[in-house]
Amino acid sequence: MKLKMNFACLITVFAVNLLSATAVHAGAAEKTEILFAGPAGSATTLAEDASGNLYTSFVVRTAGGFTNEIVKLTPNSNGSWTQQVIYRGFENESAEPSYVDAKGNLFGTTFTPGGQSNCGIVFELSPSGKASWTETTLHTFPCFGSGASGELSPLIADSKGNLYGGSDFANFYYSLSPTAGGHWHYSVIYNCRANCGLQLVADAEGNLYGASAGIFKLTPNGEGNLWTYTSLYSFNAPVDGSQPSGLSFDSQGNLFGANSQGGADAGGTVFELSPTSGGGWTFSLLWSFASFGPEGSQPLEIYSPSPGELIGTNFVGGASGLGAVFSLTQSQGGEWTETVVHSFAGSPNDGEDPGYLLTNPSGNSYGLASGGLLNCAGSGCGILFEVTP
Repeated sequence: MKLKMNFACLITVFAVNLLSATAVHAGAAEKTEILFAGPAGSATTLAEDASGNLYTSFVVRTAGGFTNEIVKLTPNSNGSWTQQVIYRGFENESAEPSYVDAKGNLFGTTFTPGGQSNCGIVFELSPSGKASWTETTLHTFPCFGSGASGELSPLIADSKGNLYGGSDFANFYYSLSPTAGGHWHYSVIYNCRANCGLQLVADAEGNLYGASAGIFKLTPNGEGNLWTYTSLYSFNAPVDGSQPSGLSFDSQGNLFGANSQGGADAGGTVFELSPTSGGGWTFSLLWSFASFGPEGSQPLEIYSPSPGELIGTNFVGGASGLGAVFSLTQSQGGEWTETVVHSFAGSPNDGEDPGYLLTNPSGNSYGLASGGLLNCAGSGCGILFEVTP
């Protein structure tokens, strides 16, 4: 696999600085292009539209605090990316875009503070002209009572355009469904007894899957927009790992996930749940990472670009202790082998602490990491990286 790194340091004046360099880390060829140079902070989420454009948000400091620049990144034929600021706003709110629908509308959330109650919102950005986008608040979360917000998960969507997300503050999942007249209907679909686990994934039938102390399934039952909870597997801590941070399906319906803590070597685990003919699921522990080991540890995300292959990020560890991108490959005998695709080396020529991945149908994965390059103040810069098969 090849790791292609596009360094996106944020600036208050958005001029593209197309410097380039090459570097080699942990045996992986790396091409580096500095797209933005300057101090700022970046979001933790990415969204991609049908044309391959990426969207994220940059934090820009102001006299009264900070605001957000919602940015569109368009790939060019020469491998570089063109940046366009499509919206400035969400003052003193941390905006996290995470989904683009077929019409090009961008959806996301703001973490606390945000909205009239300062406890977060769900927003939509719609293209309204050649260079103009309109923001609409779809839902404002209260700070107390039923449906109170806190840290919000990235949004996902089903085939009907319904949006789903969760909150780890009040432990609930919610839906937003489009209605006639361009309005949206908000519902709390499930209240958890304990930590919900922020990330959800949906299958082709519209069922939702999540992880907390184990893996569970939420099935719509058609009664008052409530959903039925089914436990698929409870983790055997610490061997199976704990603190799940990502779930994804492969093309064959197998469900993969990562636990950022625990495992035989205390560095987190990667696991699989495979559906059985009787409607059950079989759990398999695929890999255990050593804490702060050279192969990386604390996995945050896992994706399957093709059967028998997984790609993920480790928040720490690796050759420099600053995180890594890894792959897991299954042999014909069913055994899995781990390979470090890239070890992050930190500033001034690389990033550190990679986060969640966005994987498109072609199998390319994009992610964000902290760190930065030239003219970056402290740890205020970030990088955008791409992993291609």
